Amino acid sequence: MFDTEQQLVDQVTCQLKSSLSMRIPVALNCKNQVILHEVNLGYGIADIVLTQCVEFPERRNKYLNLLEIKILKIINENSGVTVESIIEKTRLPRRKIISAIHSLENLELVRSGKDTIIPFKKYTITVKKIIAIEAKLHNWQRALKQAYRYKWFSHKSFVCLPSNRVNPARKHIEKFKKMGVGLIGFCEDKGFQIFHSPRTEKPISDEMTIMLNERVLSALHAS
Repeated sequence: MFDTEQQLVDQVTCQLKSSLSMRIPVALNCKNQVILHEVNLGYGIADIVLTQCVEFPERRNKYLNLLEIKILKIINENSGVTVESIIEKTRLPRRKIISAIHSLENLELVRSGKDTIIPFKKYTITVKKIIAIEAKLHNWQRALKQAYRYKWFSHKSFVCLPSNRVNPARKHIEKFKKMGVGLIGFCEDKGFQIFHSPRTEKPISDEMTIMLNERVLSALHAS
């Protein structure tokens, strides 16, 4: 059915773009829908990430990196924090901290006073639905472990296997349920078959959610 995992990823993506599967709860036919590939946020590389924005913000020239997001979190949680205390918390060089703070100031997310940095504008998460999919031809056990890690930034995470190779995973469906990961079978002719759909959960990491939000906004504005 599929010779490579890339073929599986390509066909799944094509199916997601061409038709709305009501069993995968993302409005794929809306203009604010983005499908990302090979998403690496530090918890493995997700083959496919489906997202939907409820707002369509203005284009930016700069998108936050992980360091800037970490420093933004420190400032938001410690209003009136000093540069020295940020250096102490992060153990990073002063020049990197200062550069990150300038980026946050340019986006009006923080404001520097005489001695401290304070939050200014609240960061808005525009991506409200995040679904990660790990596609594998074989080795559902490895796919399950990978998909579980994507819960750090997604509301739902699925393993997707070719329909003719999904039965070994189905026999262990209780493991998927226990870990809160969904299981999908896929073939080109019949599309998706959902054997388990996990409940929607808040992503584990706020930092990773912001990082994904930045990736999505960049992709939206690049299109």
